[in-house]
Amino acid sequence: MAQLRTATLVGLVFATFVLVESAPASAWTVTESFERDMGGWVADSDVPGVPWHITRSTLRAFQGVWSLEYYLNGTRDDGTIWVERSIPANPKTIAQVHIDFWLYSKQRSQVNGWAVVAYAGVANPEREADFTIVGYTDLGTGWFNYHLDTTVPTGVSSTIWVAFGYSVRWEVNRTDYFDYVTVTRTP
Repeated sequence: MAQLRTATLVGLVFATFVLVESAPASAWTVTESFERDMGGWVADSDVPGVPWHITRSTLRAFQGVWSLEYYLNGTRDDGTIWVERSIPANPKTIAQVHIDFWLYSKQRSQVNGWAVVAYAGVANPEREADFTIVGYTDLGTGWFNYHLDTTVPTGVSSTIWVAFGYSVRWEVNRTDYFDYVTVTRTP
């Protein structure tokens, strides 16, 4: 009788493990408006040795009083700056990732605009070529919404990297403000 109970218990534990291992995790969402800190986002760049920064600022905000100030010296007509973070993922799945964020434009202009870029994938983005163009700056005066919807095969990875920023397209210096990012991952 004790052996039967032990065999039954082992069978239940194994069945539970298999069901939990194979069951997809639920959707995952994070929203950040940079009110307390960077919220897990880290600044990164691919620039040709020119000044740049990404810092919290109270000069403009879409939501709350803080946003991220992006500054990049574009006089070499090259470079991309962004913030990035990793999010949890289910290994061996195809995840749907949605990144949604806001950028403040000072004016409407058909010249001097830069490419607004975003990224989602299993590798940490390190180069301008890693990014997808999701729009352009200078669409008008005010806050404009940008987003990336993509599919990420996770392979053996249990994390997905997400990022957003912009890339030089004209030889000018720029200071712009990004705010209120939402990232959603569904299994």
